[in-house]
Amino acid sequence: MLRAALLSACLSAASATLFSLAKHGADGLVLLRVAPNGARTAVGPPFGNASFTPTQGVSAVDAAARVLYTILADEHAHNKPSLYGLSLTTGAIVTAVPLPLVNGDSIGEGQVIGLVRATGDVIVAGSDDKGGVGVYAVTPASGSIRVVAELNASAVQISPGCSHVAHDPATNELFFGGYDTGDYSRLILRVNLATGALKRIANPEGHRISGFSFDEVTGTVVGLGSRGEDDEIILAQINTTSLATTVFGAVPSVADSSSGLEALDAAAGTLTWLGGNDTDTPFSLIVSELRAGAPVASSVEVCATFDSCDLLTLDFAPDA
Repeated sequence: MLRAALLSACLSAASATLFSLAKHGADGLVLLRVAPNGARTAVGPPFGNASFTPTQGVSAVDAAARVLYTILADEHAHNKPSLYGLSLTTGAIVTAVPLPLVNGDSIGEGQVIGLVRATGDVIVAGSDDKGGVGVYAVTPASGSIRVVAELNASAVQISPGCSHVAHDPATNELFFGGYDTGDYSRLILRVNLATGALKRIANPEGHRISGFSFDEVTGTVVGLGSRGEDDEIILAQINTTSLATTVFGAVPSVADSSSGLEALDAAAGTLTWLGGNDTDTPFSLIVSELRAGAPVASSVEVCATFDSCDLLTLDFAPDA
């Protein structure tokens, strides 16, 4: 009811297009528009080459600038991560900024990205070249990088499978998933963008929240998570003031495994995610509604298996 009331106060809810950075064989990568039926249309020509390694699921869209940001590593540059910006109009690279992050054995694991909409700064976090976990604000136009926080890697790490940072403009805080390196308990990491102060928030009992997107309609953070010994997939909402977590419900049995790719369409009140029942079975784009019961609005098979899937990221951008 709250979402419906808030949306009714708007003159109209703008439609949005789903974008994805995708594999393109030996040609490297390509930016796609993905239709509700799963059909792909290239925004522009492929770019890069087979040496480019994207960080799975890590992307953020600046709707005002019409740019999709992602983190890519180039094996010809010793797999050093860089922030790349791709035009949503032409698919061309419009910015590339080397980052003070390092890759481990698994490229991109533990790296997350988000956007500060008011300034256009891109937030990136991950293992840094000082042996810690760095949180940075990147200004794409100038390439300048500001250190937001240096987290103690012996105390906390970013959770594998977590790919997004949610920025709440009201509190000026960042929310993303982490874990305690002592007992490996899952945490919600809350970092003040101005001061770098860190607060560690225990996940609700039995719940492991991994997806973090800011819902500007309700002023909350939403995303997928799991619970129980069977890792049942749930859709949850976090109140950024009280930190109360509301579980909309368990996602119906269209999938029992999430790829970590998810995209929020706040105006529509839905979360689109890539999921399946096993990595060697078909994966589908699943649209879950952000309301009690987390009903599935649609499910469309888009990949024969997870390993063969071309889709690497998911993001909505309002239609220009």
